[in-house]
Amino acid sequence: MFCRTFREYNKTAEIIIYKDILFENNKNKTVPTIFHAFGEKTHSFYEGVRMMPIEQDEFLNRRCLCRLKKQVDEITGNACWKETKEKFLLSTGDRIIFADADLVFLDDPFKCFDRMKTDVGLTTRMTNYHWPVNGGFSAWVVSSETQNVWTTFLDTFLEKYQGDKDWNIDQDFLCWLYTEKLISYDDLGWNWNFCPGKDVFGSELVEQMYRRAYESKSVKVIHLKDQSKNLMEIFDDANRMGL
Repeated sequence: MFCRTFREYNKTAEIIIYKDILFENNKNKTVPTIFHAFGEKTHSFYEGVRMMPIEQDEFLNRRCLCRLKKQVDEITGNACWKETKEKFLLSTGDRIIFADADLVFLDDPFKCFDRMKTDVGLTTRMTNYHWPVNGGFSAWVVSSETQNVWTTFLDTFLEKYQGDKDWNIDQDFLCWLYTEKLISYDDLGWNWNFCPGKDVFGSELVEQMYRRAYESKSVKVIHLKDQSKNLMEIFDDANRMGL
């Protein structure tokens, strides 16, 4: 659904999806999704989408580490299309959104750049939480500063996760930037990554909050988690019917 709702609001951005090659047979795996803002070509829902397979030995037991390293490759210009061996080079000023696949877009996510005065946009949570920044959506402008931050992350921050369970490494990285203020950033707030925690509000209330947010279009991006992902199909049907 993320492709469908994204294309409702943005017809030009290129979409790159890094997909575990076993994803179709393993519904527990998530798909890291990367959106690039460049070019003026108009795409339909699933045009302008590159599916980049990730080999099992690269992905197994290091889901988030693999995703972060792919993002490092993207923003530092080391990404390479496997089918052509062609380098994908970004230019200074290119805009990138790193996003999870379990998002529902209620507006063009690239509008978040209009709110930013820096090259980094993070999304804090709607309540106090031990992880102040919610992972799954962040906005970046390619610059020497952002490239240096990602390179530093690759060289130093990743070392502590070698061989460890890495489910939160991407969120840890964003919280690290936020708390240590290693780079100037804008706080986009929870409106751009609406994800109420069931451990705070309870599962029943969280589902009600998701439904109200979708029906009222009161937020920009909905981030479905855990059992609430079953709402994806319901929202998709409503979206196609124009509800």
